[in-house]
Amino acid sequence: MLVILGGGFFISIQSYFSYGTASQRNLLTSILLKARNEAVNNVCFGGTCTTGVPHGVKIIYDSATHEIQKYVLFQGAQYNPTDPFNQDIGVNYQLFYLTTNSNPVSEIAFDQLTGKVNLGGNSTGSIEISDNAKHLYTITINSEGGISW
Repeated sequence: MLVILGGGFFISIQSYFSYGTASQRNLLTSILLKARNEAVNNVCFGGTCTTGVPHGVKIIYDSATHEIQKYVLFQGAQYNPTDPFNQDIGVNYQLFYLTTNSNPVSEIAFDQLTGKVNLGGNSTGSIEISDNAKHLYTITINSEGGISW
């Protein structure tokens, strides 16, 4: 009887880890979609700009451990850490940013009005996240601004 209960506990812990990682993948996907929508809709925050600007997402992670610390929703062609209109979004789960794929992306900016992305000559870029239990999720962005997860 105890063996059966122990096995059930193990399965429920694995389900919890998988759920936590999947929910963080969904959060990151939502942030990417918001950035693309703000770029396509020509949104501009602050009094310094009168027309729309590109919008993007920066993944801030520890360079030694690759543990994700936060996501930053930004406006402009590239991330500027001093921009007061940056929106920091915390990570509520221990996740790791992986750089093992062929074109890892930790910063992405969507062009205003078109939503297209410059991926350095590549047609797609990938964001891979994982947890301690080795659950791996990949978000793929193509040069046209398409987001697949």
